[in-house]
Amino acid sequence: MPIDSDVASLVAEFSAVFQPVNALERLAIERIAHAHHSLMNSYQVESGLLAFGLKLAHDVANNTEAIGSPEPSDDSYWMAAGFHECTQNGDWQVLLRLQAQAERLYRRAVEEFERLRALRGSFPEEQELVSEEPSNEEPAAKSPIPFIPNRPRQSRQQRRAAARANRATQVAAVGT
Repeated sequence: MPIDSDVASLVAEFSAVFQPVNALERLAIERIAHAHHSLMNSYQVESGLLAFGLKLAHDVANNTEAIGSPEPSDDSYWMAAGFHECTQNGDWQVLLRLQAQAERLYRRAVEEFERLRALRGSFPEEQELVSEEPSNEEPAAKSPIPFIPNRPRQSRQQRRAAARANRATQVAAVGT
């Protein structure tokens, strides 16, 4: 996936903080950076929608027959009027869905990195090999590290059922 300059700077910042040691961790850092960038973009869209709604409300204010004559400096009234205008076409619902998705992706990316960091001893660390003599042989291809997908998420009911089954197994084992 292409990385623009904003995401590249986020990757550099997150890499400095989290110190990834292999390709899987670097991929997780990129996912964190992309999700963070998406979340920040959704906040900018939210701000733009609020400004647009405020402008709409002030445009409607020029027509004092459509509304009463509130105080022109009553910002909360105009913000509410603008919010009301913007919610009529469904833009807010789409924005809220996008924000929720970006927050979930960010949380999952951080959880994935933490999972990989906990497994650091299981994966080989990448090391820079410095050869003192140049060789005429072609370098061997790196063996690919297998991709480990996210664990399937269990619902609360599934976790409770598994815990009950585990307790029942422990009780049965003690009884024998």
